[in-house]
Amino acid sequence: STLFPYTTLFRSPYRREAETSLREVIGSLRAQFGPDNPGAANAESQLGVAIYVQGRVADAEVVFGSVLARDRRLTPDHPDVATSLTWHGAALRDLGRLDEAEREHREAVERRVTAFGPEHPSVGSAKHQLGLTRAARGDHAEADALLAAAIAVQKAALGERHPRVANATSARAASLASMGRTADAQPLFEAALDVQRELLPGGHPDLTDTLSGLGSLHCGRGDREAGRLLLDEARRELEAHSPADRRRLSKLEQAQALCR
Repeated sequence: STLFPYTTLFRSPYRREAETSLREVIGSLRAQFGPDNPGAANAESQLGVAIYVQGRVADAEVVFGSVLARDRRLTPDHPDVATSLTWHGAALRDLGRLDEAEREHREAVERRVTAFGPEHPSVGSAKHQLGLTRAARGDHAEADALLAAAIAVQKAALGERHPRVANATSARAASLASMGRTADAQPLFEAALDVQRELLPGGHPDLTDTLSGLGSLHCGRGDREAGRLLLDEARRELEAHSPADRRRLSKLEQAQALCR
């Protein structure tokens, strides 16, 4: 269930076209070669991502759950099971099913360490997702440790100016801000935003999350003008590119209300 590059699906309207095309491909391959055809399996993984990046998390969770069940049944020892666990766990977390999400993300970390060793960038990605899940549970100290480890591994493998490094850096900044360490969080948000503005397409959730996080931080520190500018930018991007992502839009609306 290897997934094609995540960022390509954020180029509107490609993500909506991708969903339609992928559904057609899956139907055709399964009709010709059966339900477990490898090409159809890969396309279903990609379909889950295409739905997820539109903000339709409940629909994506169903697809990712199907992919994970198939991977466990057909290729239980393959490293791709960890990929399926990571995506399904992310959808579960977004739906508030945190116990399930944490179990899957811990298993993904263990599988990737076993398969690739502790310094592989995919281990960093898995620790990043586990860190986000721990942050969602309110354990920002463990989240910070996991995210710091993810950044170190990914930076060593991918370089400093890489979207994955920037995303993990932004996530760590958000966790630090939640612990009240805003002076430590601000430069991390700013470093992540610099990379994301250069490398990510408009409307990418990683970019809008950083804009929202830094904007909220400025508002909390009393610089409401700077905060409002960033929050307004994040909302424009979300409304233009991800109008179905009600979870992010609702969170952003709350942040804007607090910054008035």
